[in-house]
Amino acid sequence: MVACVLTLPVLPVVCSYGDSLAAVDLLKRSFQETYTATLPVQKEVLAEMESEQEAILTKLQEAKDALAAVEDSAAEYTRQLDLAVERFEKFPTIDRVEGWLEAHAAVFARGDYGEASLAAVNVHIANFEESFTLHLANKKAVGVCVAVTVALAVAAYDVIRCSRFLIAVTGVPVCGE
Repeated sequence: MVACVLTLPVLPVVCSYGDSLAAVDLLKRSFQETYTATLPVQKEVLAEMESEQEAILTKLQEAKDALAAVEDSAAEYTRQLDLAVERFEKFPTIDRVEGWLEAHAAVFARGDYGEASLAAVNVHIANFEESFTLHLANKKAVGVCVAVTVALAVAAYDVIRCSRFLIAVTGVPVCGE
């Protein structure tokens, strides 16, 4: 009597996609080693198997159906692992941008356009250009909506430039300063 055991890779019943980028990477490598690398052999075994016995053909068809279901599950598992990687990569970046936006929104909300001197206005312009303008392109590249902050920044920058000009020309403080 000859016994033939056909094993199919089994995906985890409880889907855990890792709690860190390193954990997801480990899951992906493990999946590659245990599933992706062995799938072609399993498919070939089923494809090449023939029989004239109804019991074997029935069992073979069940195995082929199970393999198709496992392939569908594997595709979803792979997609979820890729989504987990994306979450671990992008959420921290978005969080950094949000912190940057909150800090600058607070500066703009204060409405401090410098004291009644050209030097103070120049300091505000220099700080604005250094801390906001130079980093804005990097922050916008993340894809976070910064339209309101940019509008506030441009308006604040225009007011600062206008204040600077009026103080320089007239020597009179503007904007209630």
